[in-house]
Amino acid sequence: MVALPLVACEFWFDVRSRGRRLIPELAGALGVSSIAAMIALAGDVSQRLEFGLWLVLAARVVTAIPFVRAQIARLHGRAVARAQVALFDVAAMVLAATAVAVDRPLLAGAVGIILLIVVQAAASRRPVPKVTVIGVRQTLLGLAVVLVTGVGVHVG
Repeated sequence: MVALPLVACEFWFDVRSRGRRLIPELAGALGVSSIAAMIALAGDVSQRLEFGLWLVLAARVVTAIPFVRAQIARLHGRAVARAQVALFDVAAMVLAATAVAVDRPLLAGAVGIILLIVVQAAASRRPVPKVTVIGVRQTLLGLAVVLVTGVGVHVG
């Protein structure tokens, strides 16, 4: 139920052809990230772990979407608000730290988020690759965060 307003926000923007703005992109991705909590619920885990998993994925979304938008802006020769990207990175770190506070075994996922931010910061100082390369890299980085989180929860 918590995700419903997020998905509704994205839908509202999308039907007005405004779905590619930052707020609806974040809202939609955060809403869809709640699926991790739903899967955990089906697996009969604690509510703390359910919420923490959503927080880790939310951190991933909050850092990745502004980064990708900045890379695409660079690719098209537009100005990039580096302070805005950095602010979202800080927000992602806060979300990851909150996930650990909620359920300690999520520490590996939080470390994965920090490493993701470091990798993205390094990439932002290099020439921008093609959009498809950015997409494949982000998919692989997202998968890495999920795998590291899963291992951390399983071991912890």
